[in-house]
Amino acid sequence: MYQDEYQVYELLDRWNSLGPPKPDGVSTFFAQNPSAAKRVFAHGQTLLHKCLQHYSNHTDLVEIFIESFPESLCMEDTEGYMPIHRALTAEKKPDLHLVKLLILKAPETILDSTKAGEFPLHLASRNCDASVVKFLLESFPDVVQYRDGDNKFPVDHALEQHDVDLEVVNLLLEKHSVSLTLLDDTGHLPLHRLLKRNNRRLDAVVNALTEWCPVALRFQDSYGQTPLLQACSQNNTLSQIYSLVRSWPEQVTTQATVNFYETDFNRELLPSALISKSAVLDRVSQWIEVRPDVLLAPDSQGRLPLHYAVVSQSREAARIVQLFLDEAPASASTEDEYGRLPLHYAAATPGCKGSLVNALIDSYPKGLEHADQTGRLPWHYAECARNDGFFDRTLELYPTMDTDLDYVPDEIRWDIMQVIPDNMY
Repeated sequence: MYQDEYQVYELLDRWNSLGPPKPDGVSTFFAQNPSAAKRVFAHGQTLLHKCLQHYSNHTDLVEIFIESFPESLCMEDTEGYMPIHRALTAEKKPDLHLVKLLILKAPETILDSTKAGEFPLHLASRNCDASVVKFLLESFPDVVQYRDGDNKFPVDHALEQHDVDLEVVNLLLEKHSVSLTLLDDTGHLPLHRLLKRNNRRLDAVVNALTEWCPVALRFQDSYGQTPLLQACSQNNTLSQIYSLVRSWPEQVTTQATVNFYETDFNRELLPSALISKSAVLDRVSQWIEVRPDVLLAPDSQGRLPLHYAVVSQSREAARIVQLFLDEAPASASTEDEYGRLPLHYAAATPGCKGSLVNALIDSYPKGLEHADQTGRLPWHYAECARNDGFFDRTLELYPTMDTDLDYVPDEIRWDIMQVIPDNMY
């Protein structure tokens, strides 16, 4: 029998030499002192938080704490961690049974993020086995395209681990392989960052990334290096170099001319590079001249280059968008796998230029009444992003349209909605 809740709390500390509290003793104590289970301790933690942090493998204790104080499942500590977050970052990897128990008791917590913007899937991707990641993906698949506060996708967390779990990586990329084509804050792709670690344990992971996204091999980082040039300059393993060469053999004979300086351009770029501030009309025109089919070629998310160009931070974004509309007018009416038109993305971009918006509307006026898979129209996202004009323009063309403000989202967390620094592509 325990004297008070503080004694139970101290026994849950990992430095305690006596081990965790006994389930029978805790049950008896809570039966006689119901209010003790509801105590909030240092850093805003409940007994459930503390138990999951250090003794997540003791499911019997976890169940007692949940039964005695079920409200604690939805309580945040000072770091914004709920019990589910503590379980997924525990010292010992949580098993699938425990994660299912926590989600079953409080399903809404799978949609909650920490103060660092990390959802349960972000945390699980770096600390749990494939079965837990698969369960979270099946429960809330959309979060695979969400960035956390550090601009990272769940797959970025998986790739940063000392021992990368290839099964976890493949599960995440199966749902969102386009993340391999999106730049980080330093202007690098996941493949660049992985090669920089120069570790032979990553041979199979490098091979997997080249198979998932072979077009990344043509991308030049801010130093003008393709992944192969980077790997050769760092003396990466032969296995990694072979994976890079096998996916694009011609680069071995073209590496001498693939770099560009100032006006030289190898006429290859990723659609996602259009987001960059350094995207310029001249280089984009060359790209289209060589590969005109690319304007109507969707990526794995069903997006066309126009979807990316409309959210660009480039000073020439409006001119690039007009070029795309002139060359491929049908791209304005093409929706991605989320049912979004380029106009939806333009509406959600803070400070989107009026000339760019007008070009999209003039090209496809019906886009203003096109709802995505969530039932939202472009003006709903424009209201969230505080883009003036969308609502008035919508009513001007469609005066009888239902103007339901309940559809205006509180926030927009789409994978391509972020500011990317200048980068040479």
